[in-house]
Amino acid sequence: MSIEEDSLSGISGILKENDFETVYNSWKKLERGFIAPSTNVALRTPIKWNTRRWIKKNYKGKLRHCHTVTRPSYRVGLTPRILRPPPCYLLAFLSKVHQYKLSGRLDRSQKITQQIANGGKLCITHTCGNGPGRNKMPGDICVNPNHMTLRTYQYNYEQRRCHEALEACTTEAERQEFFDSKKCTHFPKCF
Repeated sequence: MSIEEDSLSGISGILKENDFETVYNSWKKLERGFIAPSTNVALRTPIKWNTRRWIKKNYKGKLRHCHTVTRPSYRVGLTPRILRPPPCYLLAFLSKVHQYKLSGRLDRSQKITQQIANGGKLCITHTCGNGPGRNKMPGDICVNPNHMTLRTYQYNYEQRRCHEALEACTTEAERQEFFDSKKCTHFPKCF
């Protein structure tokens, strides 16, 4: 089972012991590069962020920035009973729920909460195409919460075809031609 296929069970594991506010606060610590005191050398390694790992134009011509982090997982601030520290992109996605609450967008917060509660065959989809996948290192996975949404596995599979086509484009003109052809029927649009 891939990381992506395991994303909802990973979310459930995190939320059994922690509420959305706790996860959001953990995400904020990760953003600030907070490292907990530890005897484990790997856990004391500085956290490096790249907020401009990939810069692509979306179908509207707006620049979109993928954020990446060198850590594969992070658990600072979470209830320590979690067996495995969650991947950073899961923390990023879950932080959206509390961020929506803070900004007064309760409808979006409730929608995601309901989708998680219903479970089913959903996974986290990256609209940027830089989600976890085959042979991806932690520093190659986008952790920008704005690039993630919950969708079905079928939707995610179809969206991968758009990303493959976009990755094959070598110029901005080719990317624009792809967008103009209306081959991408996803919402939000792939970029």
